[in-house]
Amino acid sequence: MAFYAALAKWQYEIVDIDGGQYVMANVGERPNGGMMGMGDDMPSAVPAYWMTYFCVDDTDAAAASAEQNGGHIMRPPADIMPGRIAVVADPQGALFAIFRPRNM
Repeated sequence: MAFYAALAKWQYEIVDIDGGQYVMANVGERPNGGMMGMGDDMPSAVPAYWMTYFCVDDTDAAAASAEQNGGHIMRPPADIMPGRIAVVADPQGALFAIFRPRNM
């Protein structure tokens, strides 16, 4: 966290979610990223990583479109505290999330 605070001027807000903690990274009042620990169910060979989130108007419609265009739904659309999210793999296997914040 210290590295990114120095690099990107992030300030942190810790949020309790789903029995764990999520660290919101903010620049001023604007959310700019987030971090959470890797669970025990994550294989040890998987290194720490960042996942790109794309904000969408409709998570379900975006997931359906991704699938119709050759993507694979890795985590179907679901409600979480800050909004609705799905995780998708593009046709080459790159992972990303599609997300609609509650306040959008």
